[in-house]
Amino acid sequence: MRWSAPSFFRVAFILTLSGALLGCGTGPRATRAFYYWRTVFALSHSEKAVLRDHGIERLYLRFFDVAFDPVRGRAVPLALCQFRQQPPPGVAIVPVVFFENAVFERGCDPGALAEKVWKLVREMAGSQSLSFRELQLDCDWSQSTRQSYFQFCRALGSSCRPEGIRLEATIRLHQVKYFRRTGVPPVDRGMLMFYNMGRISANPLRPSIFNVEDAARYTAGLTRYPLPLDGAVAIFSWLIHAGANGRVCGLMEKIDTATLDKSPFLRHISSGRYQVVASAFFQGTYLNRGDTLVVEAMTPDVSRRAASMLADINLPGKHFTLALFDLDQRNLQRYSDRDLESLYSAVERSGAVLSAFARQVFW
Repeated sequence: MRWSAPSFFRVAFILTLSGALLGCGTGPRATRAFYYWRTVFALSHSEKAVLRDHGIERLYLRFFDVAFDPVRGRAVPLALCQFRQQPPPGVAIVPVVFFENAVFERGCDPGALAEKVWKLVREMAGSQSLSFRELQLDCDWSQSTRQSYFQFCRALGSSCRPEGIRLEATIRLHQVKYFRRTGVPPVDRGMLMFYNMGRISANPLRPSIFNVEDAARYTAGLTRYPLPLDGAVAIFSWLIHAGANGRVCGLMEKIDTATLDKSPFLRHISSGRYQVVASAFFQGTYLNRGDTLVVEAMTPDVSRRAASMLADINLPGKHFTLALFDLDQRNLQRYSDRDLESLYSAVERSGAVLSAFARQVFW
């Protein structure tokens, strides 16, 4: 194979630079972030310590949900965040608004809804003297709601961008793999939710929150996705509620095993599995005698594998934010400071940076 002079010097330059960077051993620091997904904003001492000790620069804070009210026949805001304290200084707040898909299935007026959402976000931020430069939308849109949701995004973007606010949207893996079919939302940047990818079952063949096999089926197309992407990695657990027939009834979140162990109507039958021995209400859900509860929890090793996969993919964009979902005392109990640090460092290593640099030089 014959090399042209320009190609030869490019290769020599990259190899020289590679050696220099590998000698340093570290790449540029990613933007470190967390999601906060509770209806009351009140950080515990340990949660504040995590933000401080790990140099967290961004907090994606759920402001409110938007759901369709069948009685009133329109979209309404629900579960507005109640602020018991101010966010810590030095951490940028990104308001997040969650939308039920039904909002866009019922023929809402996208422009009118955008005005209401923008007004409420500004009012809530203003009441706490919070300034923000980004606004994130969280909606798992479908083929039937794509047009309405994208119209909403355009309308909201025309309101926030003149004020210097960047509009972002969460992106699911199937929306990346099949983006020509599902469409790409008209926003400035996306947040890839790199979890919730397996089949939810009382007897799962693979974990449903994250598993490498299912993740690998979707990652091949990430570099072709036309929207710059950041990534969110799970550190949470959930409880799968199944009936006596094995059919999944629903999911429960933010429940630790200590609570399950103390419940008199539950019997621990095997690792992570509990049987309901007496019908009762539990965390707002009615459990029938004979039902099964299955605990599925992320671990530091699994979360680290997810973060490493994101780094290896080299998601497009000039910078990258890694957000952990979510900041909660129950989740932090399973992750040491060293564990959390390893997740962020997984996307800061020099190898991913070198690959991205080489791609820019050659192409």
